[in-house]
Amino acid sequence: MANRRFVASLMSENKLSSEISFDSINNWTQMVFLHVQNNLFIGKISPEIGLLSNLSVLFLYHKNFTGPIHIEIGNLENLRSLDLSNNQISGSIPYMIGNLVNLEDMNLNGTIPLE
Repeated sequence: MANRRFVASLMSENKLSSEISFDSINNWTQMVFLHVQNNLFIGKISPEIGLLSNLSVLFLYHKNFTGPIHIEIGNLENLRSLDLSNNQISGSIPYMIGNLVNLEDMNLNGTIPLE
């Protein structure tokens, strides 16, 4: 199978539903923008999200994502904007978020307890 190169995924406000499969995320390593806010996606944010090392914008707000924010998010060193607000995220904000030295904008409001 040929290596696919995704640079941007803009799937916001489309009333899409289902669980996002991160099974082939290793094919998304060139992705820079991931916008899937204001849809009806469910499930957990996979630790494999940390493989998207070129990501500069990650918007996953206003979903029904559950579970923790994994420490692998700290691998996204190029990330400039992060919004995980208004989900059903549980657990603590991982200390590895401190690795996001290029982060200019972060929104984690909602039901996320601080560590």
